[in-house]
Amino acid sequence: MASPDPAEWQSLAATVEDAGADAIELNVSCPHGMPEREIGAALGQHADLVRELSHVVRGAVEIPLIVKLTPNVTDILPVARAAVDGGADILSAINTVQCLMGVDLDTLEPLPSVAGCSTYGGYSGPAIKPIRLRMVSQIAQELPIPLMGIGGISCWQDAAEYIAVGVSAVQVCTAVMGNGADIIRDMTAGLSGYLKEKQIPDPGALRGRALSRIGSHASLSRVSSRYASREFPGKCTSCGSCVIACRDGGYRAISIIERRVTVDEGSCDGCGLCSLVCPEEVIVMRPRVQTREG
Repeated sequence: MASPDPAEWQSLAATVEDAGADAIELNVSCPHGMPEREIGAALGQHADLVRELSHVVRGAVEIPLIVKLTPNVTDILPVARAAVDGGADILSAINTVQCLMGVDLDTLEPLPSVAGCSTYGGYSGPAIKPIRLRMVSQIAQELPIPLMGIGGISCWQDAAEYIAVGVSAVQVCTAVMGNGADIIRDMTAGLSGYLKEKQIPDPGALRGRALSRIGSHASLSRVSSRYASREFPGKCTSCGSCVIACRDGGYRAISIIERRVTVDEGSCDGCGLCSLVCPEEVIVMRPRVQTREG
């Protein structure tokens, strides 16, 4: 990473290549802590700057060029296209999400506190995986370029999900920091076992398998739906969690009559909240039988 001056990026890239690097990743997506100097994430929020820096580095080195994108934009596609237009061979997405971690309610100091004050930083790890899956799938649907998925990958299942929405490889950082690099062995073994079970020859054959099923909200089926069903009655303690969730969620499809949970299928919207809050997993979502005339 460097300042907005293209000459700095050219010089740094050439130095890295001369040192023996196999590829270069342009980090136009962090640190978050230097927006006043227009460095890092502040650069990656401007498609024209990303295009220019990608172009000058592409002209300065022969090795593959990766551009690492920031999620802190309204739409990631213009920036992704700019990187490709500038000469990127590979995209990696996404870097950390800008955040404020919290507030100490005893001192009212924002966290993490530095002499009583704080600022905005980058949030990574499993919590932002859904955001990252959305963005990498958007890029994969629009741009025919190798893509590395980043964010919240801590097990083989996470890696498989990223590959299924179009990435060619994944990067793992936070999970390795917390658990050590040995987790990579477990991830590769788990992914290999999954591919064997599904009779998929290799990760490349898994790539993008889920993309065709991701569309607009308007394209989703209005025929298929679900409803809540009280299963495993012997496990139900009549705690009322499902009733409260449904009532305060606005549907009132669940009630307790004589200590028995009852679901009004006709009033059930199929949101599934009741099944999530049930501590005994008594509530199960079942497909609704459709009756269509003609």
